[in-house]
Amino acid sequence: MKAISSEDSILRSKGEEIVSVKFWTDDKLQWIRDNISLSNKEIGSHFDKPVDEVKRIKSLHKISKKSKIVLGEDERYFKVTDCEGYFITENGVVFNAEKMNKMAVTMNTYGYPCVIIKNKRVQKTVLIHRELAMHLLERPKDFDKVKYDARHIDGDRLNYSIDNIEWINKHKHASNHSIGVSRNLKSSEEDIISICEQLESGVTQKKISKQFGIGITTIQSIKSGKTWKHISKNYNF
Repeated sequence: MKAISSEDSILRSKGEEIVSVKFWTDDKLQWIRDNISLSNKEIGSHFDKPVDEVKRIKSLHKISKKSKIVLGEDERYFKVTDCEGYFITENGVVFNAEKMNKMAVTMNTYGYPCVIIKNKRVQKTVLIHRELAMHLLERPKDFDKVKYDARHIDGDRLNYSIDNIEWINKHKHASNHSIGVSRNLKSSEEDIISICEQLESGVTQKKISKQFGIGITTIQSIKSGKTWKHISKNYNF
């Protein structure tokens, strides 16, 4: 099938669904490459796109799992804390310096992207956003006396751009999450009901995220029943 001209913002793949080309900018494609270990479903959730579109855009740009890392000429990287021989780039890609292999990204129990490093029979879980904060953010003056967490400002745990990470007192951070959802929702069941109603009617998670000022991960937790299940169970998503 003949492709639509490059001036158009769409293309067709063997007569199937239309895939937005204009949406998939170079920075988004690079994000996929840097997080290639994530599933198509997880990548789709991050960009609020269906799995089929993620598959097609990866095929179109020949993005596949690659074990080797190629560092850019000006790309910065740092030694992973307490992990001899492992480094992390400023974009959050962890690799083995000896073999230059990318480490597979997985999700911990709380939904944070991390890598598992086994070094001299010792296994360590490296939280990507925290490791970036350790190297790229100025630490609070009382950092060595008070426990601090690295927090995602927009609530999206897959967005570990350094501009989206900040240090927060661990006790305060725990208090913010004590209700099982971002305090931006003001603990309001009315807000949760509104979110569920919009999800049921087909409003995108990205649009809901902007409306309520919360991360997509928070919305996914509501939709899956991990939080506010007593409300979400009454809706068909």
